[in-house]
Amino acid sequence: MKLRILGVATAVLVVVAACAKTVEPPFPDVSQPIPVLLTTYSGTLPCADCPGIVVELTLATDAHTGEPIQYREHRTYLEADENGDVTVVETGTWEIHRTGEPFSERVVYHLRPDQSTVVFRYRAITNTLRLLDQTGNDIESLLNYTLVRSDTVHILLGDHAIISAPALYGDSTGAALDVRSDGSFVLRGIIPRPLFGKWSVSERGDTLLLDAGCGNLYRLGLSDDSTLALLDENDEVTQSLDLRSPYEPIDDTLRLMGMYSYFADAGWFTECRTGNRYPVAQLGDNAALERAYLERAYLNAKPESLHSLLAVIDGRIRPMPPMEGPGELPTLIVDRFVEIRPARDCVTPCDKSFTEATRWILVEAAGTPVPPSD
Repeated sequence: MKLRILGVATAVLVVVAACAKTVEPPFPDVSQPIPVLLTTYSGTLPCADCPGIVVELTLATDAHTGEPIQYREHRTYLEADENGDVTVVETGTWEIHRTGEPFSERVVYHLRPDQSTVVFRYRAITNTLRLLDQTGNDIESLLNYTLVRSDTVHILLGDHAIISAPALYGDSTGAALDVRSDGSFVLRGIIPRPLFGKWSVSERGDTLLLDAGCGNLYRLGLSDDSTLALLDENDEVTQSLDLRSPYEPIDDTLRLMGMYSYFADAGWFTECRTGNRYPVAQLGDNAALERAYLERAYLNAKPESLHSLLAVIDGRIRPMPPMEGPGELPTLIVDRFVEIRPARDCVTPCDKSFTEATRWILVEAAGTPVPPSD
């Protein structure tokens, strides 16, 4: 196979291909049975001497701790030789590297093949991974170097899938659980207000853990892939939720706290409970959020040194088309702006002003009724 690849980083793919395997190796290859989260990215990278390299990259993560474990990459070189396409399979380990930037955190995945000393670097941007050059910089090209994340993630225990996301579970009382592929959840009908937080799986892989923050941890037994059993402190089942099809995300308004920034006509919101970063739609009460942020941010800063500020809003997170790129992204819709707080880091959203959506309305002054305002 003699191929000339476009770009320094992708040129290395041919070198590694000589060492990669065509036989499917065990994946994920773990010594102990632990719950493993599988996330897949795919796309076609450029190739000068063939129509392209079709890539399917699957990242395996410990579903309990969130630590990277292993990766597997299928690369198909289209029309590579006289026999047609050539496919190679590569496995290795991967790491997450984070560095701070003025308006967002730069997240880069380092992939280390088992059969090579080469390190591949991909920058994670929303629902995509963009291949970088060997120095870790962006490849300056109009060609596509981007892989797009699949809408669905899977959790395995051994060779058995115990849960997939996104998924909606519910019962006849109106209780419902929306397990989302970005690691967040919405739980409705257990307490008066809907809960939002981060989900994970227990170390043994038998329990789904819902962390709503402030010490609120809900546990659901994974009896099979179609039923979740809500457990009390004694591991007794108090409620069962069944898998609903087709999947429809819960669209309830949530009280959310996160770090908000606005730059180049785009707002971004990093939610405090989950750490997830969402684009903010130009809908609803977004204009009030933008205005309040800019008023406070410009008090003591120049435009080039603006930083994120802590914001509290009532809103929904809904899949929407991004400003650029394919597919849909979980996007924040601001139903009501609450406040901007003078903080540059997330705080635990446990105070009363956060958990209760209280709005004071003046109805009487000195014994005289006050008419409602618009």
